[in-house]
Amino acid sequence: MSTTSRERNALLGLLAVRSGLIERRQLADAMTAWENDPSQPLERLLVNRQVLGEMHCRLLEELVAEKTRRHRLDVPACLREICAEAPELAEIGRELVPGLSGDAPVSPEIAPTLDAMSLPLARAGGAAQTEDGGREARAGGRFRILERHAEGGLGRVMRARDEELGRTVAVKEIKPEQAGNPVSQERFVLEAEITGGLEHPGIVPVYSLGRYDDGRPYYAMRFIRGENLNQAIAGFHQRDSLPRDDGQRLLELHQLLRRFIDTCNAVRYAHSRGVLHRDIKPANVMLGRFGETLVVDWGWPS
Repeated sequence: MSTTSRERNALLGLLAVRSGLIERRQLADAMTAWENDPSQPLERLLVNRQVLGEMHCRLLEELVAEKTRRHRLDVPACLREICAEAPELAEIGRELVPGLSGDAPVSPEIAPTLDAMSLPLARAGGAAQTEDGGREARAGGRFRILERHAEGGLGRVMRARDEELGRTVAVKEIKPEQAGNPVSQERFVLEAEITGGLEHPGIVPVYSLGRYDDGRPYYAMRFIRGENLNQAIAGFHQRDSLPRDDGQRLLELHQLLRRFIDTCNAVRYAHSRGVLHRDIKPANVMLGRFGETLVVDWGWPS
């Protein structure tokens, strides 16, 4: 029986327990079943037992892959970190992997990915946005929230002021109604980490990841002035009703095709890093005013 498989299953199991997806007893039962038949990974056993849904299964697989990648495939280091950050899980971890210690320090690079429900709220470092504007809204003491800019299924984007560098940025925060769901919080933080780890001219850069005083996660990124590819395509066809010569129309078409090629190059780069967009569409491709083409929204479809 592979020790590596046991440790990997333990990592996935601890993440599932910490996120509230399964109970400790369910994890113990599934691990016992896996020991008797290690032909399939732990998450498939949990799905087959109807303890875990397919969506949550995929989420956990992505969390395990991301954490192990950041620890350079050192699964025991991932386990020690989780046990050090959440002492209540250390006993479970030692039961699953005998000899596991929980005294490893938390890596600053990994810390933002830790489950929202077990992170100290003191790490937040900023005030939360209020609906009535009754108090100043800040993110991490650095970003002053100015106004709401856009909204999706899981999060909303605020226009903010970066007071360290004197620039306008976008701050994406999880919606208040989603904040109490640990799975939604894991999804949101993973989206920020995936986006931040993709360094390419065609992918929106992430500047910071943190939490408000109330524990809700946010991340700051470039604020893109312009339109999305969907709007640009619609505008191109709407202008067909206006007078313009064939040369002008051909030039505009070539410009749109250039944007499409830029999008393909960004997605190709992400694929080379083992990342799939999962919701690629013109509305998720932002076009800057000076030729920038940026693929955004690297999370889950709404």
